[in-house]
Amino acid sequence: MQSGISASADLQKAFNALLTDPNARALLATIQNESLTPSNTIARSSSSSTLSDDLSLLTPHLTDTTALYILLKHDAPEAKCTAITYVPQTAPVRQKMLFASTRLTLVRELGTEHFSGTVFATSPEELDAEGWAKQEMQGNVAAPLTEEEENLRGIREAEASESMGT
Repeated sequence: MQSGISASADLQKAFNALLTDPNARALLATIQNESLTPSNTIARSSSSSTLSDDLSLLTPHLTDTTALYILLKHDAPEAKCTAITYVPQTAPVRQKMLFASTRLTLVRELGTEHFSGTVFATSPEELDAEGWAKQEMQGNVAAPLTEEEENLRGIREAEASESMGT
């Protein structure tokens, strides 16, 4: 489902600034007047701070009733972003639906090549250092396979090793 909401020119400009500014850590965005607009930029806490160090900078911006997009820039050399859709459980239903249905549009319009992934969060605890570590661990876990899928994977690996020779 898509909402018909698109990124404003101001958001495009703010996102480009996020990508090029070495001191910028995150860009906050919201939906206003049926458009994705920037609301705030968060600077790194210091030039040597890591992503984990700076996650606490998000806390003052996370409320129990307001949805928010967070474009979080990773450390160099990659410096790609993660698009976080923060939608608290107690946000108004219309806001929940708009933010959920527009999150992929946000990434697509800003350029999928700039993003390493997306995260959907419903509580501030998911975006603190401990919660972020859990998110990263979940991303590194392989999807569970059925017994049949496991057997097929074994066959493919055996065929691949045979075709390479010894």
